[in-house]
Amino acid sequence: MIAFDNRASAPQLWLDLGAGTGLFTRALVNYLPPTSKIIAVDTDAKALKQIPANVNTVSIETRMANFIEDALDVKEADGILMANSLHYVKDKASFLDKLGSLLKTNGSFLLVEYDRTRANPWVPYPLTINDAKLLFKKAGYSKFELLNKMPSAFGGEMYAAIIS
Repeated sequence: MIAFDNRASAPQLWLDLGAGTGLFTRALVNYLPPTSKIIAVDTDAKALKQIPANVNTVSIETRMANFIEDALDVKEADGILMANSLHYVKDKASFLDKLGSLLKTNGSFLLVEYDRTRANPWVPYPLTINDAKLLFKKAGYSKFELLNKMPSAFGGEMYAAIIS
């Protein structure tokens, strides 16, 4: 589902918030320049242990933390991956303000979410594509590029977007 054009040649630092077992972490590796680094954050220590420390030439650091509440002590990240995790954040506007301080001036978000309006136990605070565009625009991000949409195994559609 992730497919974005990252033409950078210098190593990059990315955060993967809500990394779980690293499915999307490992996908992101394929789009980063050699010797880049990903910091994979999740509250599930058992899941984090499934993420390798290196894939190709990209290093992956795992951190057990609550990405919504805990300070992440990262500065100047090139990007933040949020794959199926932003829908756990109730106050998304305040949360984006917090995350903005972790990014470089030209940093990006890579977002994977369900395009739905109705909440359920697994998607408590859904974020449609249109709501995501508005949310990031209000937070000061000028570019929202929809990368892909596909049917979800759980009904409805999922989408991927790059925001800068």
